[in-house]
Amino acid sequence: KIPRQSGSTSVSDLSAKQLASFKAEIEVMARLYHPNICLFMGAYIDPAENQIKLVSELLSCDIENLLLDDSVKMTLFERMRYAQQAAQGMAWLHGSGVIHCDFKPSNLLFDRKARITKVCDFGLSRLVPYGEILKGTKVRGSAIYIAPEVAQGHGIDHAADIYAYGISLYEFVERRVPFSHHTD
Repeated sequence: KIPRQSGSTSVSDLSAKQLASFKAEIEVMARLYHPNICLFMGAYIDPAENQIKLVSELLSCDIENLLLDDSVKMTLFERMRYAQQAAQGMAWLHGSGVIHCDFKPSNLLFDRKARITKVCDFGLSRLVPYGEILKGTKVRGSAIYIAPEVAQGHGIDHAADIYAYGISLYEFVERRVPFSHHTD
């Protein structure tokens, strides 16, 4: 299964706030270059199709699809190696002042040829110096990966990504989504 590699959104459907958010995502992505970060190659507006498009490197699939597919054979050692690669990407993001804000296995793309995991999808990411808390931000993301303090409205910091990584580790080890019996 090949994920969408270039995002496209109709320009006419975007509000000024959404355009600003899109520009902020491009600003974050343009600053990122690391072996465990999906390579951002550009963004453009296609006037013929009235769409904004993101272009990134082509990767095989998201790691979550591999983790949840029982027919895919992966040892625990391999899964931990891919989890480590995701942690290295996240650590580099944090060192660059970026909070991902939506870290989860489905936002980790996998390159089957190179056998490497890369962090992707920076739509909710924010530039925040390490150690600072981003207050007044609406809680967004996938419910099971949201840190309790974020859900309670105490703000977002780099620890929120670390919490999401911990929840993701469960998926890497057990090969199933945690808390699947709960709803959002």
